[in-house]
Amino acid sequence: MEVYTPNTGQTKNLITGEERAELRGKRQYIQGPDGKMKGSKSVSGGGSAKGVDKSEKSDTIEKRPKSQKIGKKEKTRLEHQIASDFPNLKPGQSMNYENRNHFYQFTTIDTGKYHFTYKIKLEGNQDVIRKIRKGEL
Repeated sequence: MEVYTPNTGQTKNLITGEERAELRGKRQYIQGPDGKMKGSKSVSGGGSAKGVDKSEKSDTIEKRPKSQKIGKKEKTRLEHQIASDFPNLKPGQSMNYENRNHFYQFTTIDTGKYHFTYKIKLEGNQDVIRKIRKGEL
C-alpha cells in the first residue's frame, strides 16, 4: 500500500501501522533492488477448509463439454456466413450450425448479430452434440 510519485521521488504509505502488521501476516512483500516495493504475493495455504467430496460420483451423469471461447475474428466470420446461409432468421430464433471442425449453437439477435451459446469440437463429442440437438442439454 505504498504509493510512489515518480515526479517528486516521494513515497507515502496509505495504511496505518496496525493494518500494515495485519497485512504482513497474510502476504509476503517483494522488494526490488532499489529498495522500493514491487508487489506482493499470498503466502497462505490457499483454498477453503471445506472441500467437495467427489468420491461417490454417479456413473450415469455425463459431463457436458466445456464450451470454447469464440474470438473476435472468428465471430465476425461466423456472423457473415450465417447471415448469407440463413438470411430469413427472425430475432430470438435459435439454431445449430456446423462449420469447419466445430459445432455452434446460437440465438439470433438481429440480422448479422448472434449470441453464441456453444462452440464444441466435432471430433469426439458426437454423443453430446446429438443430445444438444435433441434439447436434452
